[in-house]
Amino acid sequence: MRWTQRHPFRVDLALATIVGVLALVGYAVADRTGSQRDQDVWGALLIGAQATSFAFRRRAVWWALAGVTVCTVAFWTADYPTNLDVFSLLAIYAATVHGGDDRRLVWRRVGTAVIVFEAVALVGVLAPNEDLPAIALVGILTLHLTAAFFGEAVYDRQRRMAELQLRADRADAERELLTRQAVADERARIAREMHDVVAHSMSVVVVQAGAAERAIDTDPDAAREATRNIQSVGREALSEMRRVLGVLRD
Repeated sequence: MRWTQRHPFRVDLALATIVGVLALVGYAVADRTGSQRDQDVWGALLIGAQATSFAFRRRAVWWALAGVTVCTVAFWTADYPTNLDVFSLLAIYAATVHGGDDRRLVWRRVGTAVIVFEAVALVGVLAPNEDLPAIALVGILTLHLTAAFFGEAVYDRQRRMAELQLRADRADAERELLTRQAVADERARIAREMHDVVAHSMSVVVVQAGAAERAIDTDPDAAREATRNIQSVGREALSEMRRVLGVLRD
């Protein structure tokens, strides 16, 4: 397992830190235009709060989305300039990917966040002291819906990959079970074969030994024949046992 899979929160924290630093740099060097206000510490704190909220995008999905939404709304309402305003897009994407299997709930909450962003932008367009163009409404809506749909596609792919992995694990378990069952069946077959060989051979030996005992005084030739039969059966039994044991070794 890769390090990123073993430590997901560290990965999220690193990503949030990198994006946060870039956003702060973009905020610091952005040129103020129109009705935008000058940069100050409160704008930097809002960006830091966005980054902090986004770091919990997998541990606390909806709290992360709510935190980013509130901080983004405050940043937009204050009309700070910036060259990198991506936390709202990233939060929408992350919430769609990690929101869980109840997709109706996911889309209700993600849709609510998109509506909030669009409503704030609409206020910026309608407010007389703002200079936000109306086309910005289309851009903001398109970007956030694209992030949501892209997140849905990633979620669907991850779900299908998880299902395929589950099927593969089940198939491996079934193969292992079938293999064990086959081994057990083969052992049982060999055990029956050994039992048949030994039982048959011992039965013949017992019968021949009894015949030899009865004939040893009255008919020595018959006794010798019975003894030869015992030797022959014993050799055959030993040969068969060696064959079966060879199968076991293989």
